[in-house]
Amino acid sequence: MATRRDFISASATALALAGLWRSASAGPSGARGLVPVADETTGATLLKLPPGFRYRSFSWALEPTDDGNV
Repeated sequence: MATRRDFISASATALALAGLWRSASAGPSGARGLVPVADETTGATLLKLPPGFRYRSFSWALEPTDDGNV
């Protein structure tokens, strides 16, 4: 039999997960403040980040490196 403590714990966990899911799937309304940012290595716009953030890619999946390894 579940105790009141178990019920409250499970409810709090469910609410927290629902909030995470909602913020991750919010789309344009949840993406306020994010702007497309060009990759410093390739110049390609791959991510939307908050203003002032930057990123640099190092390699692409399955692309051979300088020594021939994938």
